[in-house]
Amino acid sequence: MTTHVRDQVNRGIYGPGDHIPSLEALAAEYSVSVATARRSLSPLLDEGVLITIRPRGTFVANSSADVD
Repeated sequence: MTTHVRDQVNRGIYGPGDHIPSLEALAAEYSVSVATARRSLSPLLDEGVLITIRPRGTFVANSSADVD
């Protein structure tokens, strides 16, 4: 899931400031638990590709560039 979300950001499907699907929606899409979805997004949050704004959700960071 990490690679797929990163690829969607790099291809512009999710652009800077875009809201990405909720953890629940991602968990359902990939048939994993919410905890697994959260862990999968963790590297993207650590790298600054995504940011979380509580309680609004997770968004693509404004400064996200192609990150391999």
